[in-house]
Amino acid sequence: MRYFMIQNVVTSIILYSGTAVDLLIILMLFFAKRKSRKDIINIYLGQFLGSVSLIFLSLLFAFVLNYIPSKEILGLLGLIPIFLGLKVLLLGDSDGEAIAKDGLRKDNKNLIFLVAMIT
Repeated sequence: MRYFMIQNVVTSIILYSGTAVDLLIILMLFFAKRKSRKDIINIYLGQFLGSVSLIFLSLLFAFVLNYIPSKEILGLLGLIPIFLGLKVLLLGDSDGEAIAKDGLRKDNKNLIFLVAMIT
């Protein structure tokens, strides 16, 4: 039982790290441009708030989707990533880096909110 829990924690850390590589690049841009201690703390807070909001949103959806009676209907949710992939293929990649660079050029007062939304 204990080994299973450790295995789940390690797997979760590896999966999160693998999916957050693009975010790491954007955060490096923020840290490279912002030098004051207050800005660096705001970047960390924005990253934390963005991650926490994603976790709570996922938990909310898991709770709501638990009440869907048919598993076939739940299986249709697999079409969403296919749709998003086709959208990126046809319309181009998201503008996360462009938004980050634009936010870095301006003297952005809402740095926490900007980093949280990019997360």
